Amino acid sequence: MNFNWFDIVLLIFIGVALIIGVIKGLVRQIVGIASIFVGLFLAMGYYSQLSAVFMRFIKNNMVADLLGFLVLFFGVLILGGLVSWALSKFMKGPLKFVNHTLGAALGLIEGILICGVLVLAQMIFPVDKIALENSKLAPYCARMARTAYTLIPQDLKERFNQTYHRIVENREGEK
Repeated sequence: MNFNWFDIVLLIFIGVALIIGVIKGLVRQIVGIASIFVGLFLAMGYYSQLSAVFMRFIKNNMVADLLGFLVLFFGVLILGGLVSWALSKFMKGPLKFVNHTLGAALGLIEGILICGVLVLAQMIFPVDKIALENSKLAPYCARMARTAYTLIPQDLKERFNQTYHRIVENREGEK
């Protein structure tokens, strides 16, 4: 299976999230997953306000929109990480092992969710259509991102639909 650069980025996110899950544990991972959903909601609702700031420096609307979306999303993830770190300081004793083992499972889920958001962002703001359409992993993430479809503002749904059909039908045609 030949992976392109976008597949490698997705695999890195999944691997890093799994390792972080083991290190952080269950409590911190739960807050992390909640941060993904809050970040996605805020990024979809407010990316355009932040992209206006980026338009002062970047003259490409699509890139500015993508940056606005990603900065909001990852900003919420960082804030959630700080909150979860503070909460984890209360986990001591024999539950520590269970906390970290279950954290690995949730880390894997979190990594997959983050990949879904990255594919969703690339589908709505397609900066590199070729990499997305030739990705081996993007179709799986796109199907997952499709579940977030109801949260997408109407003006972005058409962009999503066009890209979704291209990458999913492209993959199904190869089988």
